[in-house]
Formats: sequence, structure tokens, C-alpha cells
Amino acid sequence: MHKIIHKKATIFSNDLESPKLIVSIKAKVKPIISIHPRSVSLRGKKDVPIVKQVTVIAHEDIPLDITPVRFTLSDKTSYDIETIDKGKTYRITFRNKWKIRGAYRGVLELKTNYPDKPLLKIKIYGFIQ
Repeated sequence: MHKIIHKKATIFSNDLESPKLIVSIKAKVKPIISIHPRSVSLRGKKDVPIVKQVTVIAHEDIPLDITPVRFTLSDKTSYDIETIDKGKTYRITFRNKWKIRGAYRGVLELKTNYPDKPLLKIKIYGFIQ
């Protein structure tokens, strides 16, 4: 998975023949770690189980380790981290525990062993009918 980045810059100079020059750069950037989906939406009825999953994939040769460091919704949701491919792929399953109508939001933060990406944040949104 690559992300396409496209940037433009305008350079102004006192050159009479070319007082303005536009420089364009386009690149494919390989992410260090990908999270899919980037956030979780737990929407549904209060008496029906609501379960969503997030996949975390490492794109480096170094094995990825993830450790939970902060979870702000322990009263409303639960989560489990499952190793799919050790050091490479993890699946996080979120389950709604909240039985009251209304909305909530929070975050799960995961510490990694990658110096260029030391913290992963997964936003969680809930809406119970």
C-alpha cells in the first residue's frame, strides 16, 4: 500500500525572463504502519451486540511490537488484540458494553517499538439507540 503525495511550490525571482517558476514533486510514500480502518464506529441498538475490527500492519522488515498505553473507554467498550502474523499483522476487536442511549467517543493508544512511529491512535466513536 502506497500513498501518493503531490506538492507544488512557486519560486519568485528577479530574473526578467523567468520571474516565476513552479516546481512540482509527486512521490509514492510507503507507510511504516497502516491501520485499517483508521477509526471505529460502534453504532447500533443497546441490546444488540456491536463488534468492529481494526487491522494493524507493519510494512518494515523489523518485527512490530504493540503495547496498549491508554484506553479512555473502559466503561463503554472492551477490546482484544490478536496476533495474526507475529511481528507483522494484528487484529483489534472492539465490543460495545454501553447500554444507555447516546453518543460517546474515545481513543486507544498503542506504543510501538518503531522510533519513527512510536505511538498509534485509534479513535472510537459510539452511538447507541
